[in-house]
Amino acid sequence: MDAGKRSDGAGQSAEIPGWVMWLAFCAAVLFVIYGSLYPFGFDAGSFDSHSIPEFLESWRHFGGRGDILGNILLFLPLGAFGMLAAPHGRAALPHLILVAFVALLPAIGVQVAQLAIPARDAVLGDVFWNMGGLILGALPFCSAGLRRAVRNRSVQAGAVLPIFLIVCWYGAELAPYVPSIDFQSFKDALKPLLLYPTFYPSSFVGDYAAWVAVAYLTARVGPRAIDWLLLIGVMGLMFAAKVVVVKNVVTLSDAAAAAAALATWVFLLRRFSRNALVVAVLLAASIPVVDLKPFTVYDAASAFQWIPFAMADGSSAVDVVERVAEKVFQCGALIFLLLSSGLRAGLVFILGFGLFVGIETVQMWVGDSGPSITDPLIAALASLAVIKMYRAVVPQSSS
Repeated sequence: MDAGKRSDGAGQSAEIPGWVMWLAFCAAVLFVIYGSLYPFGFDAGSFDSHSIPEFLESWRHFGGRGDILGNILLFLPLGAFGMLAAPHGRAALPHLILVAFVALLPAIGVQVAQLAIPARDAVLGDVFWNMGGLILGALPFCSAGLRRAVRNRSVQAGAVLPIFLIVCWYGAELAPYVPSIDFQSFKDALKPLLLYPTFYPSSFVGDYAAWVAVAYLTARVGPRAIDWLLLIGVMGLMFAAKVVVVKNVVTLSDAAAAAAALATWVFLLRRFSRNALVVAVLLAASIPVVDLKPFTVYDAASAFQWIPFAMADGSSAVDVVERVAEKVFQCGALIFLLLSSGLRAGLVFILGFGLFVGIETVQMWVGDSGPSITDPLIAALASLAVIKMYRAVVPQSSS
């Protein structure tokens, strides 16, 4: 099945239920907590008898323009998702008061928690700007008509899985997921591209194959006539996020991989009838290149790690999330592509799972990444989930 075709199953649609919007609201709250407390350097010794009085007096301090903007933007999604979760027929003002009260708790809570983080400044005045951002995000959706218009938009079932896999690609690339509003940070993120351009072949190969896979996934989401334009938007958003998110940089390899993938999709694969299989082969070939670098061969085999998600010393929970997102994208996209090319589900599972088992086996003697059960486990779970979801929206694929 090529990227331009849609099955009957893929056309299923439904209203977006209110609980989905509450779930999005909760996810936004978790992001606020995560971003406000990162990098979680808690130190009880930084808390003393003067902390509470100073904190209570800080409601008068409203920060600089950058801090104000950041505090407003951080709570915009909470206001939007909170209002979109309103039941049909409920008046806007009581629901807005409810949303504001629920959001006020984490807004104050993160400021209190920051008292024990020396790298953070706990300022009670930030809460005012947080609430201002929430109200700004909520105001457009105080209109019942607009809320209905958004929630009644058709949700194409066939687009859910490709969108999820694209989000996983973003998750693999954008750790630690904390935005910055510091202009110097923006310049630092672009320096590896503009001032010190260096090309990393293995990075290029991995990103190139991933972007070609994203091109196919994007084509399964939007209208065929403008899929290339949607792909440019997805790429542009990724690079903009890399500039904004701390500890991320844009390199020559990144830019070259995206440009090459865009050209490959538009001029070679976009209208090719067997493009799914070609992209699957390309993605499968790139995964060993990334996982086995720098291809150093050792005389003695490394010990196999049988404990799932066991990370090296110094690794954090963010490293685990980044690793899981990367493997879910790689395996999930590979399974999706193989299913889309017409292969049977059983064979697809064997190919996907077998690839990661083979890589981990080779890693006992090759490369700097120690062999582990983690990647095959993620591959098995991701494969089963993608196969089940694919069958649900494209029933004829399992025949």
